Amino acid sequence: MKTESKLLLGGVLLIVGAAVAAAPAVAKSMRMPVDFWEVSCETEPGRTWISDDGVLHNRGRVSQAVFYAYDESLGAGVLVGEDTVVSNANLDPATFSGRVFGTFTLTYLPASELGTFDGKFTGSLTGGVSFIGRAVGHGTGPLRGKKMKLSFATPELPLWLLEVLEENPPACGQSVGIYHDTGYILAPGGR
Repeated sequence: MKTESKLLLGGVLLIVGAAVAAAPAVAKSMRMPVDFWEVSCETEPGRTWISDDGVLHNRGRVSQAVFYAYDESLGAGVLVGEDTVVSNANLDPATFSGRVFGTFTLTYLPASELGTFDGKFTGSLTGGVSFIGRAVGHGTGPLRGKKMKLSFATPELPLWLLEVLEENPPACGQSVGIYHDTGYILAPGGR
């Protein structure tokens, strides 16, 4: 009985070893860091009301945004993306503080990564001006299989961004928000 068990175990190990040896090597995922400055303009205000419990609700607010990155070789900001954001909020009307969440479609423009990320975000607004949060988007089209993960916050504005906005103000008019987005694009298998 012991001999049969040893032979059976040896046969199983031989088959497993052959399968592992025949399988293609799995490439590690590659992380490409990203560092954007998002300039956003409201295009549709959405629906707003105050519920019986005193919470200010907003649903379906639409914003258009452009994304800039600082290009060391040019010594200037360059356009790297555009997106549409649909946001929702539950806020304290006295402080304009609370939770903001929604969806986005970001068209990523660098020639090496041209494509779209669709995703969701969540964050907290404090005093109607300070916004921090996280976003996750999944690639579509040429970016299918890739994932973008970002953290964002209301920043102090760098001089180069102020210069870009002075020369090329947002097409949608008055900016309603500027955020610093940092994170990475995860490409499975090093694609």
